Amino acid sequence: MAPQAYQADEFIPYDIEGPIHANSFLNSIVVPRPIAFVTTIGPGGMINAAPFSYFNMACTNPPMLSIAIERRHGIRKDTSRNIAEVKEFVVNICSIDLAKAASIAGGDYPPETSEIDLAQLSLIPSTEISVPRIANSLAQIECILFQIIELGKDPTDLILGEIVKVHVHKSILNNQGRVDFEKLNPLARLSGSTYAKLSDYFNIARGL
Repeated sequence: MAPQAYQADEFIPYDIEGPIHANSFLNSIVVPRPIAFVTTIGPGGMINAAPFSYFNMACTNPPMLSIAIERRHGIRKDTSRNIAEVKEFVVNICSIDLAKAASIAGGDYPPETSEIDLAQLSLIPSTEISVPRIANSLAQIECILFQIIELGKDPTDLILGEIVKVHVHKSILNNQGRVDFEKLNPLARLSGSTYAKLSDYFNIARGL
């Protein structure tokens, strides 16, 4: 059966006016978005942890991922600044049980405040870089900075990181050594303070 087609006059056109409107409106359409809990090293060795949902895979050879971090009044956020200076970071995948910690760490705090302590997270060493991983995450991706691209008027920092090591907890692997999505139980961002989890899975073969 062919998918349903809608008539042109059934659609309401919207002009995206300004960054606030664009952010709130588009965030409710481009869903769900995975959440990366990014750890970096700041001035004086302070470990910074912040959640970002503008995050995804970007390349496979070599493997890279992307994180888009909007500046505030033209000033880089701690995560962007730390990555630009240290050139290393870890993407820690958020499962459902990290939802509250991600919400806490996503608050606006001064640079000397440790989100790790506020969210009651634990750290373990990485194997290829100096930035530690979050021990509460079931999957962690060690990255080195490949490039930062400035986008937009504020601007936004589009960070491309080359993946140098991936760590996956043994509890989320199936008998074939592949990740079991249900056991990973990834957290997804919708819009505003609304989050989601994966609940139904189905397979469709490629092609006709």
